[in-house]
Amino acid sequence: MTHPKCKKKYGLDGVIPVIVYKGIVKKLLYQFKYSPYLSGLSPILSEILYEGLIQNEHFYKILEDNPLFVPVPLHAARLKSRGYNHAGLLAEELATRLGYSYVAQYLIRTKNTKPQYKLKKEERLKNIQNAFSLNVKYAKSIKGKTIVLVDDITTSFATLSECAKVLKRAGALQVVGVTLAKEA
Repeated sequence: MTHPKCKKKYGLDGVIPVIVYKGIVKKLLYQFKYSPYLSGLSPILSEILYEGLIQNEHFYKILEDNPLFVPVPLHAARLKSRGYNHAGLLAEELATRLGYSYVAQYLIRTKNTKPQYKLKKEERLKNIQNAFSLNVKYAKSIKGKTIVLVDDITTSFATLSECAKVLKRAGALQVVGVTLAKEA
């Protein structure tokens, strides 16, 4: 089932978080995203994401629409310092496991935002506002498609919502967020 707080007002057609962001999950995701940048956690975290999703009846309905898997992008400066896009790794491994094609650059992060976890809800919304644009190279492939928007964690739905707005303006039929974790 999609998260109950996620309504059309967020620009999303649903969000499917797999687990709660606390305890060991919180520690693993922190190590995945921040120094020392343990990209090697990707297979483990992707496995958790995959296992959680294949147990979700609503997710199977989404797969019937032959969706595109789109990761939340990083700004070029953050990508350069980290060396990888954590959401991109999750999206690629998930799409591959499910037998769907994957393209990393449907969206571009045009604004180098502050990390969302440091901000209150109102600040998150402002921080992420207009931070994304569509990669014109893929504009035609978005029209009329269902999009599975992949990220590691959602708290306020701000990031997913901003990405969904861009995808919907480009003609996406439906945008469903899929996250490994949801803050309690």
